[in-house]
Amino acid sequence: MEIGAILFGLLVSVVCAVRPFRIGRLSIDMATGPVIVALVLFAAGIVTPATILSGILGAGNVRPWEIMVVFFTVAYMSASTDVSGVFDAIAFSVARRARGNGTALFWYFYLVASVFTVFTSNDIVILTLTPIIVYVGRHARVNVVPILFVQFFGANIASMLLYIGNPTNIVVATALTVSFPAFTAVTWPVTVVAIVVNGLLVYWVFRRDITRRYDGRSDSKIDIRNPVDAAISVFLMALLLAALSVAHLFAIPVWLVTTALVIVFHIEDAAFTLHYRRRAKKRTRDEPHRQREFFAATSDIALAYARMPWKILPFIVVCFSLVHALAERGVTTAIARLYAQIAVTPTSAVFAAGSFGFLAANVMNNQPMTILLAKALVDPIASTAPAGIMPGAFALVVASNLAANLTLIGALAGVMWKRILDGKGVSVSYGAFLRTGAKVTLVVALVSFGVLSFVFSR
Repeated sequence: MEIGAILFGLLVSVVCAVRPFRIGRLSIDMATGPVIVALVLFAAGIVTPATILSGILGAGNVRPWEIMVVFFTVAYMSASTDVSGVFDAIAFSVARRARGNGTALFWYFYLVASVFTVFTSNDIVILTLTPIIVYVGRHARVNVVPILFVQFFGANIASMLLYIGNPTNIVVATALTVSFPAFTAVTWPVTVVAIVVNGLLVYWVFRRDITRRYDGRSDSKIDIRNPVDAAISVFLMALLLAALSVAHLFAIPVWLVTTALVIVFHIEDAAFTLHYRRRAKKRTRDEPHRQREFFAATSDIALAYARMPWKILPFIVVCFSLVHALAERGVTTAIARLYAQIAVTPTSAVFAAGSFGFLAANVMNNQPMTILLAKALVDPIASTAPAGIMPGAFALVVASNLAANLTLIGALAGVMWKRILDGKGVSVSYGAFLRTGAKVTLVVALVSFGVLSFVFSR
């Protein structure tokens, strides 16, 4: 009875995140819905303050607070770099380089989305590139739907490559104490193959819908506000990747690396904000009619914080707490026992854990699914599997990233993407997304699991 109530609470939290609604003046979304669920379960005596605290602090290698610190510090650094305008400028430069060739534009944006995701995260890329693609499409009169799909799918595949590409990667890697380079050593062949297969399949699905020629002449451009600011931000992001690559050699926790660098980012943003405001104040004094410039010189820190996905915080906290409640009732141990029985070979481990995770994510969203299965994999019973737990763990990484490309409820990235498109007047229904995802992502998932099986069978 209690297990059913907790599972129902997880599903309700996901529904609130995916399909927000209003009750009077109260908006029920990913921020408020999970909190209401937690309060109801608390009133019923199923969840206690101790459950929530244990869900956040964790135990053993599963320490949710570290995962949240890594996620939000990296999110700030990505958002801060985005504020500099460097991503926008590169994207518009790429669009101009297509020179009226719609097919080239399709592949250029696929490449940009994939590369940007490696250095930031899938969420940042989706939030940044989606409006730009719509803008370019309107001005060039290009059918943007094929480009939007290949950009979205590409971001969610490239996010498999690095530890920091997706919050679900952080969950798995932290739970199983996988170092940054060890993580990428396994994921790079899977990511490369998946990127190639996905691109070809999306192109084939939309081959008749891609605008072949368009007017590539445009006076529109995006300027980087300050090249020095942008260069420092890009350098610090590169430094982040380098630091994460060697942190394990010195036994430095990942959360400590990202926290140290986010402090440097804050110092840089504060310094440039002061510079911009001094410049605007001087112009205002010399030219009173330009007074607006002073007030437009908003704090870079405030702009970066405004772009961060804060609403995901209560969602993650409640999910961790409810998964901990399930673990207390033996659910994760039962899953661990099932895994130990099935994972006889690396191939069976990969396909069993991957398929289950892929389907479960499209029912309960990839974040709760990853938290639940990661807890199961660190259960001592799971380690008795003949194939070990690592094939299942990386299958979980692949599944949690690819799940976003099957249905719009597979990940919160899909929810954000659809909201942006709805706001821009571009219609992509849940059914249309599923039809495209089924044609492309089911094949990509099978191929990815096959490559991962090969990696662990060598």
